[in-house]
Amino acid sequence: MAEDSDQPADHKACTRGGGARASSRASFPTLCIDDSVLQSYLRSVVAERNRLARELRKTQTKCNKLEEKAQRLKREVDRLKGKLEESARAAKRQAAPFSKGRREKDPKPPGRNAVPTSNPEYSVLQNVLFCGT
Repeated sequence: MAEDSDQPADHKACTRGGGARASSRASFPTLCIDDSVLQSYLRSVVAERNRLARELRKTQTKCNKLEEKAQRLKREVDRLKGKLEESARAAKRQAAPFSKGRREKDPKPPGRNAVPTSNPEYSVLQNVLFCGT
């Protein structure tokens, strides 16, 4: 190789395809890199790609699980909203203001009994009629 080049003497210029190019285009210098260095770099790149692929699969799995959970929670929210609306409608169509459900078959008559407690004769009569003595 010629000593008058710009490159140091210990640096080797490589040409790909063997020999000098015979074309009129300007040739770009290429660096000579040892095959073991390239293979080592290639192994590290492949290892990194495999690691990233595993991480991507894990992330996709986690994403799918979170999407399923979000869909399940949306269905639960919709179901609960429906129950809330149904109970609101039921409260609006209430039959009586203080309804407590079904009526009794034989209800007691409304109001208080007219029992004069100040009359002693009535008290004796009441004991005889209602207590059996």
